[in-house]
Amino acid sequence: MTSGYFGCAAGFLSGLDGVLVAKLAEVTTSWGVNVTVTTDSDGNFSVTRNCPGVGGTYVITATFKGDASFTGSSVSIQNYQVAPTIETTLILAYFKTPSDMGLPSKFYGYLKEKVSGKAVAGKTIKLTILGGGVAWTYTITANKQGYYEFTNTNNGGSFT
Repeated sequence: MTSGYFGCAAGFLSGLDGVLVAKLAEVTTSWGVNVTVTTDSDGNFSVTRNCPGVGGTYVITATFKGDASFTGSSVSIQNYQVAPTIETTLILAYFKTPSDMGLPSKFYGYLKEKVSGKAVAGKTIKLTILGGGVAWTYTITANKQGYYEFTNTNNGGSFT
């Protein structure tokens, strides 16, 4: 999971002689979620909440406290990994160059981590070019230095 995004904890509750239905279970996390859920007709339950805002290793625990018919039980996921969200900066520049194909525009720039300035490699960048009431969208991949470029020609047709 990625920090700040939704995550889901799911499970089921069953007894020795089958599924338990309409039983309450408590789901807690080491980042402060504490919610009571009711199992469905198949004994399943799920909880969807935001992941913590900071990447790291967390614990998720589901607990059935027991009732008059059943003893309680508990289970934990000890190593729930949340990846940190890294803010990025996208630099975009362009220029027009005369050529045999009209006046193409070269779009180029860098994708970098906002705080450290390190290159962000291998990520897809969507470039949308608007012109004459029409939009063209292209996908470009940043290289290992975070650099990307795309040359757009104004001419239709095939070029070799």
